[in-house]
Amino acid sequence: MILGFDLELTRVMLVACLGGLLGILMMIPLRRALIVQQHGHLKYPEGTACAEVLKAGASGESKAHASPSAQAEMRHALAAGLGKNPGAKTIFVGFAIGLLYKTLNVAFKGWKEVSQKVFGTGATGGDTFLDRYFKAGSISAEISPELLGVGYIIGPSIAAIMCAGGVLSYLILIPMIKYFGSSLTTILPPGKKLISQMSPSDIRSDYVLYIGAGAVAAAGIVSLLRALPTIWHGLKEGLRDFTDAKGSAAKPLRTDHDLSMKFVLGGIFLIIGVVVSSPSLHLFLNPLGALMIIVCGFLFVTVSSRLTGEIGSTSNPISGMTVATLLLTCLVFLVVGWTQPSYYVTALSIGGIVCIASSNGGTTSQDLKTGYLVGATPRLQQIAILIGALASALVIGPILLQLNAATTDYIPTQVPLNRDVPRHTAINARARQGNVDLIFIGDSI
Repeated sequence: MILGFDLELTRVMLVACLGGLLGILMMIPLRRALIVQQHGHLKYPEGTACAEVLKAGASGESKAHASPSAQAEMRHALAAGLGKNPGAKTIFVGFAIGLLYKTLNVAFKGWKEVSQKVFGTGATGGDTFLDRYFKAGSISAEISPELLGVGYIIGPSIAAIMCAGGVLSYLILIPMIKYFGSSLTTILPPGKKLISQMSPSDIRSDYVLYIGAGAVAAAGIVSLLRALPTIWHGLKEGLRDFTDAKGSAAKPLRTDHDLSMKFVLGGIFLIIGVVVSSPSLHLFLNPLGALMIIVCGFLFVTVSSRLTGEIGSTSNPISGMTVATLLLTCLVFLVVGWTQPSYYVTALSIGGIVCIASSNGGTTSQDLKTGYLVGATPRLQQIAILIGALASALVIGPILLQLNAATTDYIPTQVPLNRDVPRHTAINARARQGNVDLIFIGDSI
């Protein structure tokens, strides 16, 4: 939309479907390395919480009808989990307390969802020490039952690291940018206005976000290199499909049975083939674009899964991974000289696919962690997740486009058109004014 292109159904559905399926398929070979071998280190808070709920609701009859091997596998998984089953009563009491808190907070507006204090503003007029030396710095807190639960599961160490990142951003970087940039009389890209006129959220979105994206990319590469032995061991286990002799004996345990690596690799190459053969994504026969999707996709699916294991899906920095993907892609395009407008859409398509793949890689990890803790069959889980991702992408895209079209009004008006604006088939530019979309078609709006 920013570049003047309309929201085409094929482009929306292709990015959603291909990115979603790619993230799931890239996560499957990592299950043994990250879910099984890193058990106890990577906690996967939401997946662990779901497992606790399932365990609390499990009946004695369901346990009695499980096979002896399945019971042994479940006992092993549960013994490695959080410990004693809290019971259904504890689960529902916690649910009731959380529901009451949220109702009073959100429905009845009993108190603010996020409390914030910005220094350098307000009645003090900048007279206090913090107002004077930490101008535009801020302290805020989002107090919610779900985040409290996630914090309890991930523990004080990881929670302290996350808090340190917030302190670095809002009490050091943002005040520094405000202090040194307030004297500038010109806009500093990628900012959209003078730093002296920016709020803390403006500085965060225009400057600190890119610092965070660089940190995510750097930490991801370092983390990937450190985890390579573990990942390689897990991949070797999955690659037995190719190396085992035909009719080879020992079948894996039911709880260690993933989708065939032949199916996984075949699916990944099929998706990449669809991406580069689709004109609507502007990646038509572009091997470099396909390589960027594979490299960035695998890197950030791995990073997303590890971060989800440490801090949960709620705090997973998908936006940082997306920005890092766009920066890396644009840097490569700049080096090879691809600076024409058509490559803008190519870069955005790569970023969109990797964004969705990273997100789905993290949430798939949560599902597989739940399955590991309750003794599920990974292969059946993976089939269900693939079907669910494909179905939701096929349905949600058209619904969103219909909702967008339902509130779009076209008003024929003759206006002069900037001849320097690159023309597309029908739409040259789009702007938004109130509740009306203004669309340039030829020389009319």
